Amino acid sequence: MILTAPFNSLTHFAPYHYATGFSRYFYEYHLDRLGFEIEELTANGGFFDFMDQEIGRMARVRRIYKAGWRGPLTVIFSQLFRLNARWLAEQDGPRMNRRSSELQCLGWFVVARKAA
Repeated sequence: MILTAPFNSLTHFAPYHYATGFSRYFYEYHLDRLGFEIEELTANGGFFDFMDQEIGRMARVRRIYKAGWRGPLTVIFSQLFRLNARWLAEQDGPRMNRRSSELQCLGWFVVARKAA
């Protein structure tokens, strides 16, 4: 079985974070319970990748909802925050093995085989 699923909630109460959300613990708990052996469990990005993505949306969301302070400093600050998030993500390790993925990631790639 090959699965991919979004995941975008902060992991909390680890390792008991298997009841809600598609966290690492969800797959480990439920696939084992259903008789599967996990061959690969890879996080897609990490917390800083998520921050980069969300900061990138700020200007568009502000325009849609006509909210927030408007001005050149808004653009400058959002771009500085985004550059900082990208730099932090690169310091966090290779994209498919971010250390911060334990806290939050953008999704999971799972390969599992039904146990004999």
